[in-house]
Amino acid sequence: MSNNLDVQELPGNSNNNYIDHNTGVQQEVLAMTERRSVAVTADVNWSTGDAQDVNSGKYKALRCFYIEFTGAQGAAKTFTVPDNKKPYWIKNSCTGGFNTTFKNVSGTGVAIANGQLKYVYCNGTDIEVLI
Repeated sequence: MSNNLDVQELPGNSNNNYIDHNTGVQQEVLAMTERRSVAVTADVNWSTGDAQDVNSGKYKALRCFYIEFTGAQGAAKTFTVPDNKKPYWIKNSCTGGFNTTFKNVSGTGVAIANGQLKYVYCNGTDIEVLI
């Protein structure tokens, strides 16, 4: 994996402790730099699954900083992330003229209109719009 932030990783040692440390560093770098485009033609739920399983929605949400909604919507849709405290950049590039609500499991979230870019923060209870 490319270390976009040039965070120092540990060199190898006899106990292999560096593997666990470096895996953690790589996941933190993803959480601060990863960009994903997601078709939101139906409701999307990234709040479930094992946070260590790369195929689960929860892993994707916690290892992503910028999410771009794509696809043609025929109605308003909802994109759900876990309650973990975390910032996100969200861009709604969907067509169809409908909002996509970006929310966490326990909150009501925020509606993001087509063409909008928002910087939001999941505070563990709800989504706050920062910009």
